[in-house]
Amino acid sequence: MKNIALSAELSSEFNAACRADNAVDGKTVRAFHGICKSVATTMGMSPQSVLPHNNRVGDFDPFALPLIMEATGKTLDEVLDHLANQSGLLGLSGVSGDIRDLHAKAAEGHDGAKYALEVFVADVRRGIGAMMMALGGVDVIAFTGGIGENDGVIRREVCRNLDQLGIQLCESANADGDMERRIDADGSQVQLWIVPTNEEIIVARQTVSCVTEGS
Repeated sequence: MKNIALSAELSSEFNAACRADNAVDGKTVRAFHGICKSVATTMGMSPQSVLPHNNRVGDFDPFALPLIMEATGKTLDEVLDHLANQSGLLGLSGVSGDIRDLHAKAAEGHDGAKYALEVFVADVRRGIGAMMMALGGVDVIAFTGGIGENDGVIRREVCRNLDQLGIQLCESANADGDMERRIDADGSQVQLWIVPTNEEIIVARQTVSCVTEGS
């Protein structure tokens, strides 16, 4: 396999990534080719970019800033604070930045919650498409982090109608099973995995490596 997807551990076995997470720095889609060689990333200079976070705006047109300042009378610092703390899924929904709350509200018919979920899924799909183009195709996509590991609805919607890209989700595997498991259907050309995030062990391994190399 030439383009394998994972988001937590960038080792010789795992070379590409798709990540969805509730953490500030987690909503990214990254792609790697070869052994830990970066080909493309949706991450910007700050954790503000990429997908809409729970309260951060995500990708945003900077030329909208003067228009917002003029319309609201807010200073640049005030607008930036709003974009960093009261936007994203919270701003889109008007009720919460937590995906679990949004699912509950959407089930009750809340339009804002439905919209926030739709935007989130659309942005994940757009990121995956961009990374697939950068890699020239992909063999594996792994879902990890808080949302990727635990939210079967988001995983299902992300993979919906992607048969032409060789991506087919197995509904039963997606719904239930071990924490780390394969969830693609038999006919899928791309493997789909749920891989739990273990950032602590990655930090520990990198620390050992640094200490060993420095000794």
